[in-house]
Amino acid sequence: MLGVGFPELFTIAVIGLVIFGPNRLPEIARSAGSGIRRARAFLANAMDSLDEDAKGITNFASEIQSLTPRGIMNQVLAPENSAIQNSDIPQVRISRSNLRTDFDQDAT
Repeated sequence: MLGVGFPELFTIAVIGLVIFGPNRLPEIARSAGSGIRRARAFLANAMDSLDEDAKGITNFASEIQSLTPRGIMNQVLAPENSAIQNSDIPQVRISRSNLRTDFDQDAT
């Protein structure tokens, strides 16, 4: 607990008892406890929000990765395994009719 042991807590309690008195000390302890609960709830919500953002970034990164030449070829050769199969990005299709040869076949 942040390096705070029993002797430190006992010293803090005695100082609080001397400063605030026995009547107000329970009220102050309750308000401190409720403040700690609110801080923990706030931090839990912030962590959940960051986790959702991280998942969104991960999904975006996988979509970007599928747009690399290797990802496009994987999509063409095995479209059922494609990560972006059902998205709005058009599918790439290769057929013999649209392949172009930029070399002289007689020279080879």
